[in-house]
Amino acid sequence: MQLLFVHSHIFMKCNQNYYTTGQLPYELFETRYLNNFEQVTVCSRTTNVKNQGNLNQSNGKNVVIKSLPNVSIIKGRLKALKTTKEILKKEIKKVDVVVARMPSRHAYYAMKIAKEIKKPLVVEVVGDVFESLWNHGSVFGKILGPISAKKYKKEIKTSKYTIYVTKKHLQKEYPSARNAYTINASNVELEPSSKFILKRRQ
Repeated sequence: MQLLFVHSHIFMKCNQNYYTTGQLPYELFETRYLNNFEQVTVCSRTTNVKNQGNLNQSNGKNVVIKSLPNVSIIKGRLKALKTTKEILKKEIKKVDVVVARMPSRHAYYAMKIAKEIKKPLVVEVVGDVFESLWNHGSVFGKILGPISAKKYKKEIKTSKYTIYVTKKHLQKEYPSARNAYTINASNVELEPSSKFILKRRQ
């Protein structure tokens, strides 16, 4: 069996390998998914770096990372969005199960496509998109926050299998389907702020 993991995390590519500044190292995919799946394909954003430094490697045996376009940009967004959907649809058709880690625009589209083609879907809710965007510090973030929260709530409310990182808060803000199987798992790692990402944004 094969699994597709979709998120908007940015992996650093160096010498054909991919590295993470956050909490998505190879060991996470190995211990969480490779016990039950022969291969894990990770679809996410990537960027090239000259030196991996002290970053943790994310790809490895039976874990493949494939790049998705940045759909948060304004210029060229429609083209990026079209390409993203094409890649996701192609990859989703290949696998047996899709894991969408929310909040994430890429995971949001993966959820919609997986439902359209009736592919088994698991949703990981690891944060509140409203709080994230509202506290982003920009006017654009405050405008986008309520809009994104409404869209994500609508999609997550259809989820039949959901993992939350909180005991109550996210379950209340982003409820699943009425008869969904849900668990709270504190070992679903929240991604810490990265000095690398902060520097890029500045």
